[in-house]
Amino acid sequence: MALRLEPHETLSAGIDRVTREEIQRARGSLLGAADPEAGVLEARKSLKKVRAVLRLSRASLGKHRFRVENRRYRDLARRLADQRVGAVRIAALNALAAELDGQAPKRLLRASRRRLVPLRRRHDDAVIRAEVAAALETTLPGITKRSSRQGFGGIRPGLLRTYRRGREGLREAIERPTPAAFHEWRKRVKDLWYQMRLLAPACPVVLEPLADEIHRLSRDLGEAHDLDHLESALELEASTDPFFDPEALLVALRDARAMRRAAAIDLGSRLYAEAPKAFVARLESYWLAWRKTEPAVG
Repeated sequence: MALRLEPHETLSAGIDRVTREEIQRARGSLLGAADPEAGVLEARKSLKKVRAVLRLSRASLGKHRFRVENRRYRDLARRLADQRVGAVRIAALNALAAELDGQAPKRLLRASRRRLVPLRRRHDDAVIRAEVAAALETTLPGITKRSSRQGFGGIRPGLLRTYRRGREGLREAIERPTPAAFHEWRKRVKDLWYQMRLLAPACPVVLEPLADEIHRLSRDLGEAHDLDHLESALELEASTDPFFDPEALLVALRDARAMRRAAAIDLGSRLYAEAPKAFVARLESYWLAWRKTEPAVG
């Protein structure tokens, strides 16, 4: 099933269901994917969804339970991070080359690819994938142990925190436009995107387009972040080999990244224009109106 609540299930039951499904999907991606890199990518996406749902329902979990569960899935995702970064660099290089449409020297592009491919292979580790999959199997039951707090009150604090931190991330990226600031903002944007997908059935005509726009913001920030990875790799290679000079490519890379960051700030300024409490109150009104048509659930 998709990451969304079903009409006839309670909020807590829906949260339990989607977290179980995403954990199972992560395990399946690690164990069954014909392409290990694609499997790692899908598994990390599923773990990010789990953590976004945990953040949404932190009031129901309680502080201690939330911290334990959030740390567990964060650490498992981090174990897979190195296996993805090699593929990210090459994908970013290919995308940049396509965007430049022949403007970058072909010799430089070939030289860059030759240097990135060994780095990609170095991070391929089947043992880590199997260990993470096994760990996910043992954590499956624990995610459903929740308190008695039900209804929108169980997610109101988490939703408020997610939206507020996204606004703070936007402000930080504008005031201090570093890779770290944009990366932190991107993580908060992805949380909000996943949470809007979950809650979209409460008012599809409003929340589905909103989720799409948040996804577009996340994509702009993600492409900029991938270019950060590529820049670091090229600069490192240049520092170890005086015969490798990627400066022409780096200039184009920085221009492309600046465009994506500017687009993200423009879109983000509109998506985060509403005050946090007003945003959450609006979503709660959608929720209550939706639940009036489903009196058996909370």
